[in-house]
Amino acid sequence: MSLGPSAFNLTVDQLAKWLIELFPFKIQIARIWPFRPVAGGRLRFAQTKQLQLAQPLDDCAPIAEKTSEPIDPPTVFSYGELATNYRICYSAQDRFQVPNDLTAVEDALAIRQLLYLYFKLLDTGNSANPGEFDSLFRIADPSKILNLAGAVPTLENYDDVYFRIDDNDGRPNAIMSNSGALRRFLSVNYTAGFRPDLTMDVWQDPIQGTVQAARVSLHGTPWYLNDLIETRVVGQARASNIYFMVLGDHGQPRSRSRRDRHHPRADSRNDVRAPRDAGARRLDDLRGLDVAGGHRDGIEGRPQRPAGRGCAVAGIG
Repeated sequence: MSLGPSAFNLTVDQLAKWLIELFPFKIQIARIWPFRPVAGGRLRFAQTKQLQLAQPLDDCAPIAEKTSEPIDPPTVFSYGELATNYRICYSAQDRFQVPNDLTAVEDALAIRQLLYLYFKLLDTGNSANPGEFDSLFRIADPSKILNLAGAVPTLENYDDVYFRIDDNDGRPNAIMSNSGALRRFLSVNYTAGFRPDLTMDVWQDPIQGTVQAARVSLHGTPWYLNDLIETRVVGQARASNIYFMVLGDHGQPRSRSRRDRHHPRADSRNDVRAPRDAGARRLDDLRGLDVAGGHRDGIEGRPQRPAGRGCAVAGIG
């Protein structure tokens, strides 16, 4: 007789590394999101009124005083606090370590959980809720917000919001939306007979590693997905926010924003330890590149504040 169905007794199943998430969210914006440390309990910005123009000067003429004074009160950003927790039994960690280190697996997914919450709160956060910080929408200057109330957007609407940015000499360096809003933008272009702008960007490829590929853009500003941005029903339409942003901080004067808003906490530390069989993580490095703390001990860190500067919002989707 031939060796047939019983042959499975002579082989083993190879387990692939890691624990695969079945419903991942696209958060492309996390790859380029900047952070800055904050050495203090809050982050405060001094602001002044619109500057007066200097004056042309005649010979020996007096010079009018035009001192720029700070406005009271200043703009203040407070902290939010995000956390998650996992637990691994002593015996499981000791016996089952090949091919997956259980702590490494849970740790990687804990970081992802924090990333998801952080990038969701960027759109929906409200400092009135315990532990949350105010969203970009809440801290944006109201004059920079275009609300279409669920109406179908036009190319002029996108341009309208784009040119409301005055920081960085009027050029946003990142646009953020969910997948639905990006598809709507593409549809508006195709309907008008245009192809959307494309810029070259660096992408990760499972086979080739890092590759150069095109990314949708508007006036040269790259468009990044954040599928944690909420889609809501407005009448018979579905709508979501699109954020036109200046990210980064090169030390130049900032555009105005609202006062007394909450943002994620800045400094990282490891002063709280959990039992060996528990893993607790609070948001530290939001891109998941560095981990504060040890392996089997609990981990606590606090997120750094995004170094964002100007922001305009389009309520379209």
